[in-house]
Amino acid sequence: MFALNISGYEPMLVPRNRDSEHPDPADVQRAARFRLALRRFHARADRIVRRHALTPRQYLLLLAIEAHAGRRGHVTVGELVAALALAQGSLSELLDRAESAGLVVRTTASHDRRVVHIRLSAEGRRRFTAAFMDLREDRRDVARTAALLGELEPPFPPASAPA
Repeated sequence: MFALNISGYEPMLVPRNRDSEHPDPADVQRAARFRLALRRFHARADRIVRRHALTPRQYLLLLAIEAHAGRRGHVTVGELVAALALAQGSLSELLDRAESAGLVVRTTASHDRRVVHIRLSAEGRRRFTAAFMDLREDRRDVARTAALLGELEPPFPPASAPA
């Protein structure tokens, strides 16, 4: 049996029973199906987001902003650095290009001029929403493939557990 362990950008399947020297062939088959389904999803997603005049990195940026903005309607650079696991310099370059493309708006926080708020522009929201909706069935396919793996453990320990 395998547990899903999120490490960086890409899910990785980790054997639950680390005592065995050799993987179970059925586990290898499930892991291969899952990995190939993820690869197909990424390839198709890249084509779809490009149809909406977005690069895959821009789509990921817009997705992270939309996912983390919540009721505030914006995120901070620090939140995006953590969410995307990027160095601040790399994120700044990505934000510069996204802002130049009219996808995001940056504003300085009124309470602290060192804090920058980022939100989707109307054009960024339009392109993101169109691409996101076009990927709906693909997300369902990946979820169905993940279900084939059988019982999955949560990728992160509960908040009360020591890390």
